[in-house]
Amino acid sequence: MRCSQVGNRIRDLEKWKDQIRRYLTFFSKNENIIKSKLKCTKISQVYGMLLFRWGMPIPVVTETDIVYADWSTLSNILKVIEKPKISEINKFFRIPRDINQIPRQWKIEREYIQVAQWTYIRPIIVSD
Repeated sequence: MRCSQVGNRIRDLEKWKDQIRRYLTFFSKNENIIKSKLKCTKISQVYGMLLFRWGMPIPVVTETDIVYADWSTLSNILKVIEKPKISEINKFFRIPRDINQIPRQWKIEREYIQVAQWTYIRPIIVSD
């Protein structure tokens, strides 16, 4: 990933966040209709999530109404944990990772992302 690609991704993030917020607004304005169509009245909270193919190459500001997730980590959660709750997934991606928060059978490793002449090192969670 080049520096310009990182810049483009950060700039595009604002558009993606706006789109998620429009979805959340639509849901809140039409909550009863949506619940009846889903035949589910037990929805207590709705979360917004931006799901990326890979994690963001640099840290981004945490949003109160949107969770950032990457497909690799989410797919591991879905494979390893039987019937995870959406609220648990939301909490996992919202809270900074710490060894005490890692789901069972996982470990923290480092991922190295080369960007031009510099390397971004970020922790990733992998299944044992």
